[in-house]
Amino acid sequence: MAVDVVGLAVRGATERRPASTGTCPACGRPTYAGANFCKARLCPHYAPIWARDQQRKVFENLGAYDSGDGHAVMLTPTAPGADRLPWDEGHCAPLGPHKHSGLLGCRVCPEAAQAWNETCSERWRRLHDRAARLAARECGSRPRLLTRAFEKQTRGVLHVHAVTGRGSWAEKTATAAYERHLCRLAPSYGFGRIDTPTGRARHARESAAYISSYLSRGKGAKRTLGETVRSDDLPRSIIHVSTALTMKTGVTMRALRFRRLVHARWGLELAFPEQRQVQALVDAFPGCELERGPPRTERAVVNGVRPRALPPRPLVARVYPKWPQYVTRAPGYEEGG
Repeated sequence: MAVDVVGLAVRGATERRPASTGTCPACGRPTYAGANFCKARLCPHYAPIWARDQQRKVFENLGAYDSGDGHAVMLTPTAPGADRLPWDEGHCAPLGPHKHSGLLGCRVCPEAAQAWNETCSERWRRLHDRAARLAARECGSRPRLLTRAFEKQTRGVLHVHAVTGRGSWAEKTATAAYERHLCRLAPSYGFGRIDTPTGRARHARESAAYISSYLSRGKGAKRTLGETVRSDDLPRSIIHVSTALTMKTGVTMRALRFRRLVHARWGLELAFPEQRQVQALVDAFPGCELERGPPRTERAVVNGVRPRALPPRPLVARVYPKWPQYVTRAPGYEEGG
């Protein structure tokens, strides 16, 4: 079944998740829907794209935080010290006598680092939930968590960045109580101290810049990927952004992938609100995909009535609510089918 909606053409299918159509030449993982490369973070080809998408997701969403003065604070529970995570003496032995530091290339013992990294996500979930509930009990509202991100330190262990909003007075009060409880409870959950890398009276965009800096740095051929992108022992969800922000902006990893697809198939860059409506239409037909080529402006005759002429470029956001009248019926198409 072919469907034309103001120049939007999709091809219907019966399966939402088709079988693998090939193998990624860069990493050997399966590919789908005829893609040349996979979409895995650890794929050498896709990793730079994944990092750029994460950076844009964080910047777009934190930049849209407009509560009060738009300020936010980044709270960073760090991993414990050498008493809990001992250094690997053999790794940095060529340096001779020195004070251990990740900046010098020293690393935590692999067994201790692995044990910490495997449990860091669950430790943080429990710590955050406990501190947020205590803050809500004290202030009447939970702190507004805008973004949570895991970063791998140079010594090889994870720590957490939690960006909480403090734009309004209620958010400032809740965040202050939340920070107090984090500092008090962190040792009980195995964490070390609580840092504030970006200060407290800074706009949320500065936290976005800090988080983006450890994903990748540089431009073009000089771009280098951070350890967080290249490591294979991170939690499944490395960066989480508040759904309240993503619903407002429409900028998610899936939306950014779909944006590249629209550009590749149609040569267009739609605004995110407009793209969201195109994506919703595609989702309405499980397994469908965009046809190649620029969007068509021809209109088929439906029930003997030819739709009115429209501009050469698709204005999906304006006409999408009336899309059924622009459906091109294919053989076998049934009303309501």
